[in-house]
Amino acid sequence: MKVQTVQCPGCGADLPPNAGTVTCEYCGKRTVLRPTGEMRRPVVVVSDGDVQKRTNKMVAVIVGVSVIGMIPAIIIPIVATQTAESAIEASMAGNPAGTAASAAEGAADQARRAIEQALGKAGVHVPQNTNAPRVRSRICLLDDVNGDGAAEVSAFLSANSSDQTKTPAILDGANGNVLWQGESLGQGTHVHLLCAGTRWVTAVNNDSFQLLMVDAHDTTKQVRRALSDELDFYGVDDDCLAFKTSDNRTLGLSTEDGSERSCEIRARRRPHIEDTTTCGIISTLRRGATFELDDHTYKIDTRRPGTPFLQVSAKQGRRDLWDVPLRLVPVSGEAIGCLVGAAAPGVFTVFGSPRGNDHGLTVLGLNADSGTERWSLDIAGAYGQVNEIYYNGRYVVVGVMDRAIAIDPASGQIAWQLGG
Repeated sequence: MKVQTVQCPGCGADLPPNAGTVTCEYCGKRTVLRPTGEMRRPVVVVSDGDVQKRTNKMVAVIVGVSVIGMIPAIIIPIVATQTAESAIEASMAGNPAGTAASAAEGAADQARRAIEQALGKAGVHVPQNTNAPRVRSRICLLDDVNGDGAAEVSAFLSANSSDQTKTPAILDGANGNVLWQGESLGQGTHVHLLCAGTRWVTAVNNDSFQLLMVDAHDTTKQVRRALSDELDFYGVDDDCLAFKTSDNRTLGLSTEDGSERSCEIRARRRPHIEDTTTCGIISTLRRGATFELDDHTYKIDTRRPGTPFLQVSAKQGRRDLWDVPLRLVPVSGEAIGCLVGAAAPGVFTVFGSPRGNDHGLTVLGLNADSGTERWSLDIAGAYGQVNEIYYNGRYVVVGVMDRAIAIDPASGQIAWQLGG
């Protein structure tokens, strides 16, 4: 067996010509040398220091794109490095000749798992399956098509994390299963899902000026219309869908069968702006956002003067029930943020970000009659983005980044989730 002469990766000194684990007599750095075989393959050098540096670099990248505190940032590299070193030592102990490549591979795998576990405990979302479908749009509430007490949801889906195409789909509101999926409408920022009533899945491609409507009750019934220009505004009431294009032309379609008709409703909603969240600079949020369910009315406001922590109040009819301050600021921060909430029987759910963590997302369930906190839920990987929110008769369904998440308002548990 012949070992090629190599230099210490720490100081550059020549290392002793023996395979296995060697220690540099000048700097004390331990290095694992793999012997060359009959095919005269080059020597593979794996240094415990290199493994540690590589592990720490991987941690630094992940922590750099997430928002976690100082303590988790310190703990994660320590855990990952110790895991990598332990894996190498265990592997080399059973094979003194030095299976460095397999040891390093096993160490990297264990380090990755340790990082994911540590990140999960720190509240950072780590996608478990990059091949899972992704939600590429807002979500919209539909009728309860299958009659199970949970209204369905429409969304654009893509096949996986690398696929950016937008395909209209209907999700079962009870479990998140895909009930129907159409053909791709393309990709890019000019392809929009419109929350235009609960009967139709409605979408527009502003590159090709094409409008699509799919009946959620019978997906074989589809309406396709060529528009004269980009869609600027739309509106909906019980009877009619109104559309207005950039060249000031209007189109009215029946909500019953999609046939053309005259609409009384004016087209005032923008295709790219969410309807169920109130976003803007903090000074514009002083008006607050109001949510209603049965005889209860809730209002999310921001405290003033001072730090704009959220303030939530409730009324039953005309009677004031409660008014409580929260430990959260608007979703995505205290400079530019969003007021996000949803009313469910017995519970009002309010979304916010911890102060100083604009990318964090925390959901609180407040007792409808007293305002006391019933539960708290941290949603990892939200990065301050909430795309529409609804109570569908059973769950609070919210679009977060590339996911649709259903939360049980009674317990605060995630009932189902689709996406990364």
